[in-house]
Amino acid sequence: GAFTLDSGMSLLTESFNGQLKVPRERSIEKMLESSGSCIIKDIKSGIWIADLQLVRCPVCDLSTCDGTMQTLDARHLELFLNEGYKDRSWE
Repeated sequence: GAFTLDSGMSLLTESFNGQLKVPRERSIEKMLESSGSCIIKDIKSGIWIADLQLVRCPVCDLSTCDGTMQTLDARHLELFLNEGYKDRSWE
């Protein structure tokens, strides 16, 4: 898939439940962290290409875990125009 960002800042969240409340003694950052969310700053605006990847989990040895996890792979469109990316010399 693809998406476009017009802002240099975005909210990243693991779900859209909309139940965020700021406790009086805590900061907004702590509230976001406790709900599985965070603010991402200094994002390059423009078109992004995104895909969900199924990868092996190197950390977990639980018997209830199947050993894989999903990760979001998002790359700015300009990356695909870079010569180093196209000829696979990118490091």
